[in-house]
Amino acid sequence: MALEFRRVEPGDLAAVRAAVDPARSLEAWRWAYAENPGGSAGYAAFDGGAVVAHVGLISRRVWAAGKERGFAELTDLHEARPGHLALCAKALLEERGGPKGDTVVYGWPEGPAAGIATRLLGFETIRTETLLVREVGPGPAASEEVEALERCDEQLRWLFDRCAGELGALTIRDAAWMNWRYVDRPDRSYELLGVRDDEGVLRGVAVLAPRSKALALVDWLVPSDEPDVGERLLRAALASARRAGVEALETVLVPESPWFARAQAWGFRVRPARRFLLAKSFVRKLDDLWLRESWWTTLGDSQDP
Repeated sequence: MALEFRRVEPGDLAAVRAAVDPARSLEAWRWAYAENPGGSAGYAAFDGGAVVAHVGLISRRVWAAGKERGFAELTDLHEARPGHLALCAKALLEERGGPKGDTVVYGWPEGPAAGIATRLLGFETIRTETLLVREVGPGPAASEEVEALERCDEQLRWLFDRCAGELGALTIRDAAWMNWRYVDRPDRSYELLGVRDDEGVLRGVAVLAPRSKALALVDWLVPSDEPDVGERLLRAALASARRAGVEALETVLVPESPWFARAQAWGFRVRPARRFLLAKSFVRKLDDLWLRESWWTTLGDSQDP
């Protein structure tokens, strides 16, 4: 039987999962692709019922250069036979990439997949990620300065709009995206912390996720002119780390953010993360230089953390 290259359909889910990531549940796969509010797509090479290559795109609505655009993460890369991954990726990019589709496609591919992205698909290196790490140290294991958020509401968009005005590009963190990304994810658990003022208005949000020896600060949405809000969230995050019994708090922030320098003043130290953010833009205005200087990403912009 000849190889068939085509879009992944709902009926292909079991075969794709078995080939790409059999340890992931069907529920988690549906969450990523079918339930994502930004949309998604997959392209695969089929040899009969077997999936011999696969590429996924998880799309996000991003506020970039003053308007809403579609960015998509290149993910779930799988290749059982050399050459087929590039063919799947090219077909998917031709179908989805462009001013009316996903204006920027990005990801953190590793090994041979990174070479395919740069040499054959035209991806550029946007930045080498740096990890910010702070030892937890002694202190309280509880905090009354923040609120545990069970779900996000319409105030998230108001908070996002305040932050987005300072940045060139940022995934739109509204209630729909935050609840999908952190609250409704079936295979991982996150802790959402919020700071409200005396009138009950949400002033800042931090998202935490456990790791083996550290607590990851996965997301951070705080206006840069409110350092007191950031300090309250930091103290609460450190208290959570002490409750979890881990040694460190770690996060990724772009160097262009004012929070990057502030985090170092708070005791975070910069270490190499050994991850490279690659991207391919389909809009001339959002070239690799612009993305490098203006695009805010956190750990939450990747499917992995």
